[in-house]
Amino acid sequence: MSLVSGLHLSILRGMEQRVPLRRSPSVSQIGLNVHGRLARERFRMPGLWGLHLYHYAGELEIAGRKFAFSPGCVSVTPPDSDLVWRFPAHAPHHFALLSFPGAREEDQVPVPVITDLGGSVAGHAEALRIDQAVASFAREPQRANAWAWDLMWRLVPVVIRGPAVSGVPGAEDRTVPPALQVILTMLNLELDQAHSLTGLARRAGISANHLLRLFRRHCGDTVMGWIRRRRGERAHELLVSTNLPIRDIALA
Repeated sequence: MSLVSGLHLSILRGMEQRVPLRRSPSVSQIGLNVHGRLARERFRMPGLWGLHLYHYAGELEIAGRKFAFSPGCVSVTPPDSDLVWRFPAHAPHHFALLSFPGAREEDQVPVPVITDLGGSVAGHAEALRIDQAVASFAREPQRANAWAWDLMWRLVPVVIRGPAVSGVPGAEDRTVPPALQVILTMLNLELDQAHSLTGLARRAGISANHLLRLFRRHCGDTVMGWIRRRRGERAHELLVSTNLPIRDIALA
């Protein structure tokens, strides 16, 4: 079976593809491109996966399937595929072209075609990381390899099992975006501390609006509503499983 084949429907933005992500990538090109002189351009990258971070809103078409994106979105495109981009008048995006030397079928991991990192705020933060990799690429290409590998793994949703992350209602096994996984784990460790929506979003490297959308979609609550509910659940756990005084439980 080809490492490029096996595209299938996904609950995340319409499609995932299987990327040999259990192997370290080798970046052959990396940089910043500015398109827009032409409203539509077609590309084909023999043997190379594409990784793009967008700073504009546009549309990507892969083998006839169309995907809309906005600032702060990342796309992963398979090699040897017909790729068509539709651009606005000014269309800057960071990119990397890469391969996975020695990859095998068992190295494949489902990765969404399009992932929203959290809007333009998160996109700007990621662009700074790419610029560091670009600046050192000629002398230390390993830095670009490490950046690409890290970013692509961050695009893979985390599957939590049972009580691994408290406060997410639903099935026994549930897929949670990595940014939300980080925030939920952090909040469960810091339930006794004061938090704000903007402060939490800054720590996660995403926008406040995107963080609020993640909580509403996956937790069925606002951020502050989730914190209040978790504090009540934690107090109940301590009441029934410990001999702590009520005062100590309230402080905890």
